[in-house]
Amino acid sequence: MFAPTRPLAALFATLLMIAGTPGTAPAQTASEALAAKFGARAIVAQASLSPEGEQVAWIAPIAGQGSVLVVTSVTGDAAPRPILKADGEPERLQGFDWVSEQLLVCVLVALVTVGTEILPYSRLIGE
Repeated sequence: MFAPTRPLAALFATLLMIAGTPGTAPAQTASEALAAKFGARAIVAQASLSPEGEQVAWIAPIAGQGSVLVVTSVTGDAAPRPILKADGEPERLQGFDWVSEQLLVCVLVALVTVGTEILPYSRLIGE
């Protein structure tokens, strides 16, 4: 039988803290609620536990089409800290992966207009 370990329980508690508490939004009409659901972005786009299980990182949306990579300790003894931000104009944070306990590799992608052509590009950044 699976028994959750302390770091795993702390990870779930951290992710619940990120998601917030339901029922705190102001009352909406039915059409406003449907519109908000249709255009809403995920609270967490990607989440990952560090190799040693001591930290959790996730991508969260910010204003417009932007996103931010946030890292925090699974023990909850430190405030979440933003590591990398992409404003969505044109760069977007597509994903990340742990290289070591202290290093993340992030993928930024964008579409840029050069003359009359729209060209895609991507780059890796170590944070």
